[in-house]
Amino acid sequence: SLTLPEMIEMSRYLPPQIGEFNLFAIRMEEPEGLDVFWRNMMTCTHLTSLNISHFKELPPAFFLEWMKTSPISTITLEIHTDDDPIASHFAQVLCEMKQLRELELDGRWKLMEPQLKKCTQLTKLHIPSTMVPPTMATMVENMSELVELRVNKQMSPPFYDLHFPQLTSLDILVQDSDLHLLADFLQRHPKLTHLAVFFCGIIDTKQGWNILFSCPELVSVIRRDSDGLDSEPVLPPLPPTLRRLTWYILDGTEVGPPENHLLTHFQDEPNANNVRRHQTLVGYHLDLIRTFWPANAYSSYVQSVEDSEYEEW
Repeated sequence: SLTLPEMIEMSRYLPPQIGEFNLFAIRMEEPEGLDVFWRNMMTCTHLTSLNISHFKELPPAFFLEWMKTSPISTITLEIHTDDDPIASHFAQVLCEMKQLRELELDGRWKLMEPQLKKCTQLTKLHIPSTMVPPTMATMVENMSELVELRVNKQMSPPFYDLHFPQLTSLDILVQDSDLHLLADFLQRHPKLTHLAVFFCGIIDTKQGWNILFSCPELVSVIRRDSDGLDSEPVLPPLPPTLRRLTWYILDGTEVGPPENHLLTHFQDEPNANNVRRHQTLVGYHLDLIRTFWPANAYSSYVQSVEDSEYEEW
């Protein structure tokens, strides 16, 4: 961690081409001297990622204004309390940032919701907090550019009626009573390649897999079951596009690998036979020339066939 004088001195030498900055573990005994630091930060003209998840001091107004036209495209933010002043100030700034595309939002951010609804340019949204308001669906309903959505909380039924045309990655918690809603949602999102689902309640094992495997372009699946299974943990036939499969059952039940598959990773472990399974037929061609005319036959002591002179019969 840095003291305030050390942080200010360090900021004087920030290279303008720096692209990512993480502000955490900074001791703020004299916050009145922070203006110098923030002005030096504004010289980072290539800054694209800013992590202020553990920063409890509100940046000055001139820096917040600069953020609106800055090249920052990724923000990680944590709101510590319901009345945190960072929430009200940052909420307006986020929706006016011209380059903002990725947002990770943790903590007590409910008061920011009206402004966050205006961030329709987002392509990635990650909400690791379990304090997700019931109105989450209305907050994201107009985010039609979302490519990746990760929410660590059960979504209300209205969420499953939404459509995100560009969505390729989804990480979500699903209650057993909402299984049919998830099935309809996945049918409307055929571009999904990564799917991570935490099932809460007793889920019909086969039905759960059929729903997840209904995505035609699926490459990676992570399934977690919180309350055990209604039958043995047997994997059905896997989609031909699937390359990574992880299945965690929180009661400790072990899952064996599938018999026939094209996986590169199973249970987060690389498949030892992956190279041979994915090698094309070109790699198995027969080199007949090398077989009948080995490389050691070509030497200065061996006359080539082309140079050989044969007696006329």
